[in-house]
Amino acid sequence: TVENGDTLGFSPSPNNEASIQGLELDGRWQAMDSLTIRGGFALLDFQFDPSSLTQCSATGGSNSVLAIGGCHLSGAGEYTPELHAMISADYVRPITAFMELRLELDVVHSDDHFVPSALDQNLRQNTYTKINLKVSLASADGNWDIALVGRNLTDEEAMSIGDHLPLPAPLMNDVGTSQHSIFDRPSSVELQGIYRF
Repeated sequence: TVENGDTLGFSPSPNNEASIQGLELDGRWQAMDSLTIRGGFALLDFQFDPSSLTQCSATGGSNSVLAIGGCHLSGAGEYTPELHAMISADYVRPITAFMELRLELDVVHSDDHFVPSALDQNLRQNTYTKINLKVSLASADGNWDIALVGRNLTDEEAMSIGDHLPLPAPLMNDVGTSQHSIFDRPSSVELQGIYRF
């Protein structure tokens, strides 16, 4: 379908085509008794067929060309980063017979990509790398846990949802447009405590 950003609704576009190829791998390695490493990555090559149509971006862009019924597409589509990768490590070390130290590290990387179907440059997500870290003291029997948890420590702005708002042109006399977007949580650090009865 072709989204009509200036109205409420969609126009059918049954002839859109794209070529997709890629590679995805994931694995887990028990490096030591106390250290487990997990990871995965996905390589993606996504190319629209030049005859494919979508809503025309109000800001233009190198990935679309004006045509009857919409704009012709070229190159990547929405949510199609060339590389998405994740690696995590879990480390557990006994401190006493009744207590252990636990470290959990996550690193998530994503290449730049478009978020809306119109491939609007204003709603293009830049490349980012997020780091999450959890440091905890826990009982060996698992009854309690005290942890310092850091999420998105690199404070990356990652857009999860974004698109044009409906009806912008009629309300702005055809001289403007507007978009909306939702971002993932910014950098945060919190103290967490768990007790199991």
